[in-house]
Amino acid sequence: GEIGRAQALQARAAGIEPVVAMNPVLLKPEGEMRSQRVLLGKVCGVRDARQWHAPQDDARQAIANSLRRLRADADLVLIEGAGSPAELNLLDGDLANMHTARLAEAPVLLAADIERGGVFAALYGTLALLQPQDRARIAGLIVNRFRGDAALFAEGITLLEQWCRRPVLGVVPYLEHLALPIEDSQSIERLAALDRADPDAVPVAVVVCPRVANLDDVLPLLIDRRFRVSFAYGPGMLNEARLVLLPGSKATTADLVWLRDRGFDTVIRARHAAGAWVVGICGGYQMLGRSIDHAGLESGPRCVDGIGLLPVATRYRPEKIVRRVRGKGAMGGPLAGAELVGYEIHQGRVVGDAVAPLADLTAPAGEVEGAYGERTIGTSIHGLFDATEARDALARLLGAPELSARSFDAILDAEIDRWADHLAEHLDLVRISRVAGVN
Repeated sequence: GEIGRAQALQARAAGIEPVVAMNPVLLKPEGEMRSQRVLLGKVCGVRDARQWHAPQDDARQAIANSLRRLRADADLVLIEGAGSPAELNLLDGDLANMHTARLAEAPVLLAADIERGGVFAALYGTLALLQPQDRARIAGLIVNRFRGDAALFAEGITLLEQWCRRPVLGVVPYLEHLALPIEDSQSIERLAALDRADPDAVPVAVVVCPRVANLDDVLPLLIDRRFRVSFAYGPGMLNEARLVLLPGSKATTADLVWLRDRGFDTVIRARHAAGAWVVGICGGYQMLGRSIDHAGLESGPRCVDGIGLLPVATRYRPEKIVRRVRGKGAMGGPLAGAELVGYEIHQGRVVGDAVAPLADLTAPAGEVEGAYGERTIGTSIHGLFDATEARDALARLLGAPELSARSFDAILDAEIDRWADHLAEHLDLVRISRVAGVN
């Protein structure tokens, strides 16, 4: 089933397999005014902004059942809220914060992002606006993303504790260059800062659309010295690229229209004609075909012409494909023989006549996946370049410098450990453990 990227990362950090109970209710924006509802890993329709005050009994039941399941399997369950727990006009429909805390009869730690400013108003104001029974659950405060000398904030801690009448259980400094996957496009600047390219690295341009998704597909290239990755917000930023990468999208047809309106399609075809490679992943793969018909399942125009670099067409279906896959690059193809491991999550079905498949899958066995053409690769596999063999094959295609590549899994686990050590240093884990009732 489908869960958020953050929950999958948290499960990895905990050393356990992710399950849908970790993210029983997932909202996936499909435009400015509507979101797809995913309950216990399965799509349960789409709601626009005016429908969010409608009853959500099914979501409440999913949360209650998931909480029971997790508590039966674990000694400690951490519940992560979302946004503010004190948005007064949204409280009736806010299931992610105090509703779940009340259901679990759990104490709550209130965290604020000091980098955004207004940390005193955020913490004191939130406490003031909470209902008395919810305010009583707040057992402590955490100040996150602090920059500078934490010793200079000693008076700030005293003032927070006086005004809020709660202990400050940690001031967590901002940790630079943390190479962990991001949840959405809001953290692209943090991703861009991770680039660790060799001076002779191959220039790679990632096209950034308004509804871009699954940007963690780019992370393995960013921390591989053979690739110099940049993020392209306009077509002129593709001019030097030897690889143009189109990532996934929350609303593929709407983003494709956006690309065409700005001339990206023309420039991508020109770069391709000049010798650059073009790679599309999931929604990006669909854009590289001849057409997309979302059958009313997304926002934006229903039928849109694609960029036309692959002889495929996409039509959406209500049933979403969510699965893990494993295989090898098809013989004769650009990734021939390379191990390919990842997951698929899409409603679009990509079809075409006489298409050369990119991969032969071993799980599920007997299937083929993706397509390739002249200097063009399309795939629905997220995490494709996590595998060293896949990045090695891509580096050879692009004529990248011959440098050894570290295992992405090893780098990711090391970064999780670095983050955990950072938290252990700056949080009062003894008092937090007491709050949680853990010895």
